[in-house]
Amino acid sequence: LSKRTFMKIILSLAVALLSGCSAIGGTDSSQIYMRTPGFSISLPEVMVKEASFYSAGDMSISVKMANGHTVFAQTITRELEGFDEYFNLQDYPLYVFGIKDFSDLKGLDRERFSGSYEIYKATYDLDAVSVLNVDGDNKIYSVCGLGECLGFLVDVQKPDYILMVNSSGLNEMQFRSIMKGI
Repeated sequence: LSKRTFMKIILSLAVALLSGCSAIGGTDSSQIYMRTPGFSISLPEVMVKEASFYSAGDMSISVKMANGHTVFAQTITRELEGFDEYFNLQDYPLYVFGIKDFSDLKGLDRERFSGSYEIYKATYDLDAVSVLNVDGDNKIYSVCGLGECLGFLVDVQKPDYILMVNSSGLNEMQFRSIMKGI
């Protein structure tokens, strides 16, 4: 085998081994797709031209654009967050944003959401949280402030997963466009 052929084989094997992890790719030449378990996020190619993609394990991926703006996406599961099997994961954004009262939660769950709520309240105007119904019963919860945006996609067909997306440097319109493209 030539050195060039050998390197092609090694590269192909590496790509095959990494195919189960968070990934980028896509078939539409004007779009780039960030993938996390259960979700595919469409990003306009112009937005990610000369960008760097990073995987932080199997559940998340981030992109740093040439202008320094970032998008981070993570699939959230009960196991990842340490919830028991009875916790309704689709309520997660409701508790984070204070839409649903977390005082009825038990012990560690109540403390966790109370702490998260206080952090997000200091960063965002939680009275400005947007709730958008998409594709029937699916919902996007999002809020932007101080150059950052945070959003969650709840897909009723995927009760064991929700997607959290945050960005730095994008305006609200750009962020919501990404959220709608999931």
